[in-house]
Amino acid sequence: MLQAGGVYAVKKRKKPAQKSPKPPPPEGVLSNPSKRHRDRLNQELNKLTSLLPFPEDVQARLDKLSVLRLIVGYLKVKSYFMAEDDKYCQHPYVSWETCLDPSNYASK
Repeated sequence: MLQAGGVYAVKKRKKPAQKSPKPPPPEGVLSNPSKRHRDRLNQELNKLTSLLPFPEDVQARLDKLSVLRLIVGYLKVKSYFMAEDDKYCQHPYVSWETCLDPSNYASK
């Protein structure tokens, strides 16, 4: 315990050194990594949205999760049908042009 008249803390705390302000980034350059990542993600989602077979007014109302859900569903269906088509396209007398022509699959 402290005796009468004793001092507990003799050293004074040093003030933190003042940091010099960083210069602003050049025009057009984003300094925040989170914002850059979000911008890149939004650009890719916009590209995917434009590939969906919906009118522009419907595309504008889709949120990010809906876009991802529709794209994943499309890829699942496409991979299923591509697997089925591969069985047909591997026949030696069937040309790739025949396999790639969508009119050949309308009657299936």
